[in-house]
Amino acid sequence: MIDERLESAIKQTGARVLILDPIQAYLGGTMDMNRANEARDMTKRLSLLAEKYKCAILLIGHMNKAGGNKAAHRGMGSIDFFAVARSVLLVGRIEGESDLRAVVQIKNNLAT
Repeated sequence: MIDERLESAIKQTGARVLILDPIQAYLGGTMDMNRANEARDMTKRLSLLAEKYKCAILLIGHMNKAGGNKAAHRGMGSIDFFAVARSVLLVGRIEGESDLRAVVQIKNNLAT
């Protein structure tokens, strides 16, 4: 199972950061990322790994093409990916500046 492979890799390397880019690659073909219950189960398993090994886990996702919607609703898959995250950063083009990108924090609940 992929979770076991991730845990083994974290344990062997002593990793402090694990980046899954894109998240769809981690999910494989067995999970429907549009179903909230499946997304929550997967993110819960990742959070347990992060807590057990004191390792930050970064999920990289891509926006869908539905322009005009709130950023939280433009991520691919269930809104639960956004909901369970402690912090969400959005990377995007700056209108009128074809060579520039901006990184904007659109969610933060990193309470102390």
